[in-house]
Amino acid sequence: MASCGDDATAPAPDEVSAELSVVVTHPDHPTIEYQLTCDDGDASISGDDVDVTASAACETLADPVVVDRLVLGAPTDRVCAQVFGGPDTASITGVVGGATVATVVDRTDACMIEDWDVLLGDLLPPAREFSDDDVSAS
Repeated sequence: MASCGDDATAPAPDEVSAELSVVVTHPDHPTIEYQLTCDDGDASISGDDVDVTASAACETLADPVVVDRLVLGAPTDRVCAQVFGGPDTASITGVVGGATVATVVDRTDACMIEDWDVLLGDLLPPAREFSDDDVSAS
């Protein structure tokens, strides 16, 4: 019996199956590339040293809202404040639960900043600092 607040449709973190490649670019910092694998309760990250915990990232992928964002891309019906959060861009490709992932997350408006910091906060590394030159170029 599900208790209040339980989402019966979300898979348990140990049931998440995913293989994702993440590439984070920033004009003032080296590119970060890493791979996340979630399989039968095992979670691993390989590639560049990154401030992401494999188990937390795999737990994030148990959320259907997160999976929808990765598979379907950013919703087109959101109203987003035009706030520049920096030039970081993350390209995420691979497979989650059998569904193909090919999406980009950047920090060019308030909605995308929220996607990066909140919705995908355990999957993506923290955004890196940017200079005033980056703001004037946007």
